[in-house]
Amino acid sequence: MQSNLQPCLYCGLAMGRTEPVALCGACWAVVHDRCLQHAGRCSTVQCPGDPATMVPADVAVVVGARIATANAEPATCPACGAATDYGRLVPPARRLWMRMTPGIWFEAAQGGPVGAGRRSGWHVPAAGLPGRRCRACRALYLAGQPVDARRSQSGAVFPYCPQCSAPFTSGWFDLQRYGSGAVGFVPQAPPGSSELRGHRATPNRFATGAGRQSVARIAGQCCSRCLFSLVSGLPVP
Repeated sequence: MQSNLQPCLYCGLAMGRTEPVALCGACWAVVHDRCLQHAGRCSTVQCPGDPATMVPADVAVVVGARIATANAEPATCPACGAATDYGRLVPPARRLWMRMTPGIWFEAAQGGPVGAGRRSGWHVPAAGLPGRRCRACRALYLAGQPVDARRSQSGAVFPYCPQCSAPFTSGWFDLQRYGSGAVGFVPQAPPGSSELRGHRATPNRFATGAGRQSVARIAGQCCSRCLFSLVSGLPVP
């Protein structure tokens, strides 16, 4: 979310690098602070959020901290009691163009509004979904909630995109479209550790190796116009 590249949802004008902006912690809309003062509420239709004022450079920091906080638990796996690691859920990349532009495939729900001429699915560029993984049973957790083929959490649902105001599309991030449905999890490097040619400087394979877990799909929302996406109520990086 780079606020200086997104026009203000309220007035439609560009946002500079130094002018104060307001970030909504519910839908993640970013608008001019002066527009917030004029409107008196979040600019996203039907959003009950209470935007906070900050400088543009702090937007990415605040969003990143919110994502990290949401994924701080469970530190211990409820299923088996083993410790969990914080890292990224990375979908398989079986096609060359997907390896060059990492991302996930979004599949619209049956009958969902995708706009005139829009396909029922599209590729959403993304570096990976932050989450946690159990070191022993390798259960996956997004925003503190377990994720598997039978259960998926979508978090708060908003009818309109906070970036461009187009109707949001609800559906699933399909992790089987270009692979077997087994997604990798790459834990965050431990404090003080170093990397050499992509290999973590520790032999603990559970703490550092990319593990694979069978996950078919993850519920979420995606804008078919600007591709802004939410999973478990959090923006997809």
